[in-house]
Amino acid sequence: MLQLSNFKLGRISALHFLCAQLSQANCSRNAAEILGCDLQAVAVAADISAQGPVQVVRDLERDIAMIQAECEELASANDDGCMGKDVGTQTQSLPGI
Repeated sequence: MLQLSNFKLGRISALHFLCAQLSQANCSRNAAEILGCDLQAVAVAADISAQGPVQVVRDLERDIAMIQAECEELASANDDGCMGKDVGTQTQSLPGI
């Protein structure tokens, strides 16, 4: 709340702007009470560690890079030289199928 009151939007603070918008939307309700209720979720979210999801993203990126490298390696190992040539109606069966 203190940061919102210190952040200025022109001549008014961001906190004042939010309260004015809430009051304008519904004059019968207390804007500070509405803002306080809405910001409770922000306080809870602030306590959530971002380290876990960041690590998961790093692991996923590493796994994707490894899979791409394996696919490229497999493609080059199985390259029979007919890439870019008209292969016509030739078909290859997979082993064991």
